[in-house]
Amino acid sequence: MVVSLRGDYRFIRFSTIVEIMPYIARIPTPIFNTPDIPFNYLPLKKDNQGRLMEMETIAFPGTKFKLLSKISDNIFQVQTAEYPSTAALYVDSRFLQKASENTPERVKKLPPIDKILSWIEERAGLRYFWGGNWDTGIPEILEFYPFLKDASLEDRDDAVCRGLDCSGLLYQATDGYIPRNTSDLIHFGIEVPIEDIKPLDLLTWDGHVIIVKSPATLIESRVGNGVVISSFEKRYPEVLDLLKTKNKQLYIRRWHPEMSNRFTEL
Repeated sequence: MVVSLRGDYRFIRFSTIVEIMPYIARIPTPIFNTPDIPFNYLPLKKDNQGRLMEMETIAFPGTKFKLLSKISDNIFQVQTAEYPSTAALYVDSRFLQKASENTPERVKKLPPIDKILSWIEERAGLRYFWGGNWDTGIPEILEFYPFLKDASLEDRDDAVCRGLDCSGLLYQATDGYIPRNTSDLIHFGIEVPIEDIKPLDLLTWDGHVIIVKSPATLIESRVGNGVVISSFEKRYPEVLDLLKTKNKQLYIRRWHPEMSNRFTEL
């Protein structure tokens, strides 16, 4: 039993250790970094940038999970090879179905460069959502948490996880082939000089990623703006100024196997 205090409220959780067993996601499945699922509150509790920071990512249908413990009737602590994490991860069990030890991991199918770019360009104007990598959202959430139907329009969009964050834009476009987080993207593929950028190269740092649409055009999902296309001439100097302020390093990565016979899958 775990007892915690938050404000004027006391929360009591019963965590049951269970036999480790496999499940798979039967529909897109939000993964959280806390068992205190944010969909239990209205209005939704967000940070000062409007983000649900309890969100980690969204598992694609067919993603395999290991159940580590049962926190409550619906909340499981899990692990998955598709989202390695040193932190504890939690899902709502209603998104899952039981599998067997012989159930294979989900097969990732990397599209060719032109199809990835086309998919990304078609998302221009889509809203930003922290942890989002399922652009249309998950309407089943409103069935599992029916009181969310009374939420404001913005809260409802967040509640169904509609939208994409910066790395989620590319993650969904590649069927989960790339690392999900920018802390891993900065090491993914090979480094290339800025003078040699080509479509689908990445301008990335720990905290954000921008996709090269063409040597003259960039595309990204930004907090407050969503998926936007901008000129390299305008955006690149802004990035350099920002990174100088934050004392962060810019990495320019080429990662798609079509782009280089030197590419080694990491």
